[in-house]
Amino acid sequence: MVAVLAGGWVGDVSHYGAASGVLTGSLLANHGQLDIRDYQRRCRSFFGPGGQWQGYIDNPTRVTLNNLNLVEQTAIEQAIANAPAALTDKQKRILVQKGLPYDSFVEAVRANIYCGGDSCGRAWIIGPAMAAIHGVGSERGIPLSWLARITGSATHLTEIETLAQIPPGL
Repeated sequence: MVAVLAGGWVGDVSHYGAASGVLTGSLLANHGQLDIRDYQRRCRSFFGPGGQWQGYIDNPTRVTLNNLNLVEQTAIEQAIANAPAALTDKQKRILVQKGLPYDSFVEAVRANIYCGGDSCGRAWIIGPAMAAIHGVGSERGIPLSWLARITGSATHLTEIETLAQIPPGL
């Protein structure tokens, strides 16, 4: 399981960041392949009663946990069979409108914050998209000084680098 700390201190990840950590752990355990059952199990284990997460859980996450506890195996298999393989056109438009028009990671993040509302929820998509485009440490990429302030950043970066080394299709 990915070590993710919660609290409310500068540098601690939000529940969105923790969910990303759970997803990363699942992907690493499955050689870069999404195993939805493994990810669901890890989410319930991490965020559910007795789990590692000790921070805020928003209503959508709480509802998701409840649903995961109630859904039978056949319903999950049916959902997997019917899940789209790619982003919908609407999701692509939102991604382009909110993230890609900016010339740097910092510019996109700041614009997202100024939008107000659930900036953390949007950042979960905008951040990785802009990082994929602009990289880390470059003039337009994620500032290393920002990464250094994230609790557990060395572990997160090691896991991401490990995940990036897994050949596609394994």
